[in-house]
Amino acid sequence: MKEITKKEIKKLIEFPGKIKGAAIKGHMEYILEKKGAEGLKAVEKEIERLGYHIEYKEIKETEWYPAGLEMVSSYAIINTFNWGEKEFGEMAESLPKVSFIVRFFMKYFASPEKMFEIATSRLWERYYNFGYLEGVDFKRTKRDGYAVLRLKNFKLHPLTCDFLGHFFIGVFKLAEPRFKEITFKETKCMFRGDDFHEYLIKWTYE
Repeated sequence: MKEITKKEIKKLIEFPGKIKGAAIKGHMEYILEKKGAEGLKAVEKEIERLGYHIEYKEIKETEWYPAGLEMVSSYAIINTFNWGEKEFGEMAESLPKVSFIVRFFMKYFASPEKMFEIATSRLWERYYNFGYLEGVDFKRTKRDGYAVLRLKNFKLHPLTCDFLGHFFIGVFKLAEPRFKEITFKETKCMFRGDDFHEYLIKWTYE
């Protein structure tokens, strides 16, 4: 992964968009589970080296923070543990499980159809105060299915692209426990010159 400079870190933190603290808390919960308290301290030390400061335990789930903070945290985690795409994807997919925001929505929209039709944009608004996520296509049969999600007005950092794809998979897995396989592909990307991000999520059933 390309090194993120302190100048880029500063730019991320100064980005005007905001994110709920629940997203950052999810990082903390995952690191504590996988690497323990010492691992969390190591990540905080890496963030200090990058020129910023985070005390994960002081983050409030319902408060707004700079949206770039999520990417600074993600980058520091990758650097600290020398993680590749596989490990990073596993973390992103796990985050919906510990999010009280996602759990709240799953109580009311606990199926792929309902999540796609109703919860998609509402769930996004609970996490971010910028950008707009919408479902544009959905189909499923007894054997398989797919969904297309479109994310507009969201150009934070290329690291968010795969992160969000894996996060969406994690949400779909909570809504449907019968998946045999589920994958995503970012078919359009603002960092590749497109007007929006678009994700094709495909699955098969047991």
